[in-house]
Amino acid sequence: MINEVPSRLLFKWIGGKKWLSKNLISETSSIDLSNKKVYIEPFVGGMGAFLAIFQELKKYNFEKIILNDVNETIISTYNLVKTHPQEICDFTTKLEKDYDNSISDKSIHSLNKTKDKEKVKLGLKEAELFYKKVRTRFNKLKKIQSKKFEEKIETAAIFLFLQDHSFNGVYRENNSGEYNTPFNWDNKKYIIENRHKTINDYSTFFKENHIEFTNLCVFKLLEEYSSNHSDSFIYLDPPYLNENEKNENQYNKDHFGLKEQKKLLKTLESFDCFLFSNHLMPIFEEYFSKDGHSYKSIGRKNIMTSKKEDRSKEILEILGVKEKN
Repeated sequence: MINEVPSRLLFKWIGGKKWLSKNLISETSSIDLSNKKVYIEPFVGGMGAFLAIFQELKKYNFEKIILNDVNETIISTYNLVKTHPQEICDFTTKLEKDYDNSISDKSIHSLNKTKDKEKVKLGLKEAELFYKKVRTRFNKLKKIQSKKFEEKIETAAIFLFLQDHSFNGVYRENNSGEYNTPFNWDNKKYIIENRHKTINDYSTFFKENHIEFTNLCVFKLLEEYSSNHSDSFIYLDPPYLNENEKNENQYNKDHFGLKEQKKLLKTLESFDCFLFSNHLMPIFEEYFSKDGHSYKSIGRKNIMTSKKEDRSKEILEILGVKEKN
């Protein structure tokens, strides 16, 4: 493994674990991984957790690093960034040039987004229309089952473009599986050179560390590695579970609720070593209170809520550990 971890995330992702980095590093460093050969992350998302603990993982001789997600778009993007960074950069450049050309008055870049809110919205009106046009194209591409190589490149580049220009970098789908996150109205000048550097840094990082990406549901993935249960170290960060499932934050058409969480906990019984994070719920507290298990409760602020009064409230998270010697 190489030491260099890219300085920026490849894209923003809802539920990212950057805020949990210190705790993840601390827990990983306390686990004896000397006999582990495979690292598995079934819910990789934006890769924040993996990048946080990478320095700990590289101390050991893992033969495989498997980063997985059920979202086909992000896994395809990771794979294409790994194997065809130049093509991704070229298409990203085209998108950003067309986006910049939609902004007729470049002085908008010097305006204050908050104080000059109305001027910014007026100046970015055509940019928003361009964003919506690209979003529509993305949804059409997503529906193509067997994409040509050029369509795969276009889909990945558009995905990165949308995540850069969408509201809070949130990836959200409607019930039909269509990306529907609104425009972010950001008037800052976009620096394409930074995007190119990030893409190339990740390409090198993925290749030199022999990272494999898979697009499976968590149950299929764990089934494939069930015979290697004693050789594997797993970090699981499934979608958040809330007391009232009607209040679940659903950002795609596939819901991972209480039924799936219970099935996942049962599936994990056959594995010897893993970390698990979620909301601090009785079902998880009970599970990690068993022999060979332990957990910590960690507080954080809910910065993603739409209600201002809820942003100061502390949310308790659980970081559960199973380590069988």
